[in-house]
Amino acid sequence: MKVCATIPIKSNSTRVKDKNFKLLGDKPLYQYIIDHCIQAECFDSIYVDTDSEDIKAYCFENKVKWIERNPELTLDTANGNDV
Repeated sequence: MKVCATIPIKSNSTRVKDKNFKLLGDKPLYQYIIDHCIQAECFDSIYVDTDSEDIKAYCFENKVKWIERNPELTLDTANGNDV
């Protein structure tokens, strides 16, 4: 059986502006979850669902696959099941 990680990370957030880009220590929050999935070495594939060019670039640099998020799914009305 293959195990796949899917990480939804959108660029904007309503309650905390730019939440996923806030620094925690020396790196943005989104890098922690991606890095932990890579370091876990238990996933056959890691996919990041995003609308952010910065996050796509980070994925490319770290050989992580990314999925272009549909603009409709960046709205606050979208939930995890929609994504």
